[in-house]
Amino acid sequence: MKKKSVLIIDSDPVFQILITQLLREEHLITEFSFSGMHALSLLNREDYDMIILDYFLPDLLGHEVLTIIKDNEKFHQIPVVVVSASGNDKIREEVLSCGASYFLDKPVSINFLKDVFSEFHIISKI
Repeated sequence: MKKKSVLIIDSDPVFQILITQLLREEHLITEFSFSGMHALSLLNREDYDMIILDYFLPDLLGHEVLTIIKDNEKFHQIPVVVVSASGNDKIREEVLSCGASYFLDKPVSINFLKDVFSEFHIISKI
């Protein structure tokens, strides 16, 4: 059985380390990108089972990356979880209307994130 893979698009190295520890405990393959454009190039080369996308990236905003993902036939079906430390309801509404599967405020609850992964069959619920 093929291992599930997750693309993490976030410019915060601390968040990347924390999420990597969680995902590796679940035996998932992780790949990182610090920018939207780099992430889009990775999407064109690799197959991912889920994407975690920070809203504020150095080059693009999360809704811009999300729109490109959802408009592309090759990867529009990949679940995308958008995260942000802003706590802004307008951003939440914007990304959900662009096709995000979830919007989570940072700091992200590890237990809730595990529930999200389980819902999309990325990990098994224990």
